[in-house]
Amino acid sequence: MPRLGPAAVLVVVLVAVGAWPSLDGSQSSAAATTVVTQDCVANFLRATQEAYTSARSSSLEDAYSLVSDAVNDFVTDCIQGTVAGGTFRPLRLLVPASTASAGDTLSQFYQEASGFQVVSELAPDDAFVEELMVTERTLPTAYDGWCMYASDLLPVLENTGLSQPIDSFLEAASEQADWLDLLPAVRDLALTYGGQRWAMPVNGNGGGMYLRRDLFEKAGLGVPTTWDDLLIAANIINGTDIDGDGHGDYSFCLRKYSCVATSQYVIGQVLSSITQTHGTQSHWLFDPDSMEHFAGTAAMERALVLMQALLPYSYQEDCEEALDAAFVAGKCAITISSTSLFKTVQQSAIRLLVEYAALPGSSLVWDRDSRSLQRCTRATCPHATLRTVYSGERELVNAAPYFGFAGFICMVNRQQPAAFQQSVFDGMSYVASKQVSGLLFRLVSYMEPFRTSHFDTSAEGLALWAAVGYNTTAVAHFLDATYAMATSPNFAVDLSITGSTRYVASMRAAMRHVEAMDPPAEIASQLRADFDAILATSGPIDRVRSVFRAALGIAPPPPPPQPQPQPPQPLP
Repeated sequence: MPRLGPAAVLVVVLVAVGAWPSLDGSQSSAAATTVVTQDCVANFLRATQEAYTSARSSSLEDAYSLVSDAVNDFVTDCIQGTVAGGTFRPLRLLVPASTASAGDTLSQFYQEASGFQVVSELAPDDAFVEELMVTERTLPTAYDGWCMYASDLLPVLENTGLSQPIDSFLEAASEQADWLDLLPAVRDLALTYGGQRWAMPVNGNGGGMYLRRDLFEKAGLGVPTTWDDLLIAANIINGTDIDGDGHGDYSFCLRKYSCVATSQYVIGQVLSSITQTHGTQSHWLFDPDSMEHFAGTAAMERALVLMQALLPYSYQEDCEEALDAAFVAGKCAITISSTSLFKTVQQSAIRLLVEYAALPGSSLVWDRDSRSLQRCTRATCPHATLRTVYSGERELVNAAPYFGFAGFICMVNRQQPAAFQQSVFDGMSYVASKQVSGLLFRLVSYMEPFRTSHFDTSAEGLALWAAVGYNTTAVAHFLDATYAMATSPNFAVDLSITGSTRYVASMRAAMRHVEAMDPPAEIASQLRADFDAILATSGPIDRVRSVFRAALGIAPPPPPPQPQPQPPQPLP
């Protein structure tokens, strides 16, 4: 752990006694002068000196605790005061286990800026909501807040009453939070529910397709615009010696479905381009009006066929090998990955050979009225664009960019005193601020965009990328392509519905059967049975529909008209 030097000890002391400038540049001040005895000052200095001595052979956390104790004693014993919130202590956050390293980085960044120590407790990703449910029943004040994948927002709100809406915090910190600068899909769908704002983002999520431009040009191929084109390209390039070792390589890098807890997102990336044609609110897995799901349809079978067709051309690393590293090392010519790969590529020897492009789309889509697959028309695919596909034909191609979840968000525990609620909000809004999040996006490989300002391609904006070693032409193309996907009117969002974790588990199980090359019709049939059972045990269908529509930002329908009183009828 990092050691605590004299300057760090001073920061902790200043924060605790209220002399540390707040992040907006203001300085707290005492309401009245208090006379403090010489002994109190001496004891306080002795305690902080002991903390510094201890820190030289101990950890930051131990020294921080010693200083915090000294400050609390000073406030209560010497000035007969109280610390807002009852006592000064580290902030306690619950985070998914898979994000421990990233959480530590953000926590340290905030601590260095403010002096507040953040202690993260880990919960298994697939049991995160359950951990909060147990916390509410047993010790509601165990955490000051929690940071989680945005797809868990609805399950947390549905299953616990711990979360504090942040509307009042946002109004008081409007400049730093800059709510309207957040991407619309993040702001309106990932963070808002039931007309209230519940969380701040601290990381985004995005991605696209990465191609070895040199190999595509050599093969006479353009950028694939459909999944069928991608399969043709994979077939043509497969077997090319990409890494120069004298042996043929695979054309596609595909993470083993059985290796990844989020492998079900691959279903969404393919299926969304087939089933979601009428905008974000039409959704790609459930119809928000009829609540019909697409799990057992010909559309799902089509998606599964495409996914299996990629497998013979795919370099599938073992579960411990990094997929992005395999692409950079020349193990393949094509991959689909997050925006973090762009930054990795730009620091590599192949940076001038890689093309970044939008996710493929589909010219064959699911028509919900006829319940059949049909070619795109302007009526069935209002958001489609006319593209030249590999066959040379001009076709309408439907794209519904899907990245699995809308990033990483933090929430406030309403059970904690107001002072701790404010401190948690200050921390998450600081990391989410334009200046800080923009800096982290450029400097930290796994930080991804969630603000409109993150896509600034002005001369000033690109100069910030150039200052840290990036090629501005490549950056401008990357930002423009990612922004076009993230702001598409047909952008596909994650599944926020009652029982969402059970649907996700079903799709995850299906991916193992895809990898095993089981018949797509059988996989789709099992998905249909799973989905039917989950929907049937999720409560009244009208309630499920209402929650799902609210999560999509669809206003609830007006109440039915009340029957008019009938005039009294004359007696016979």
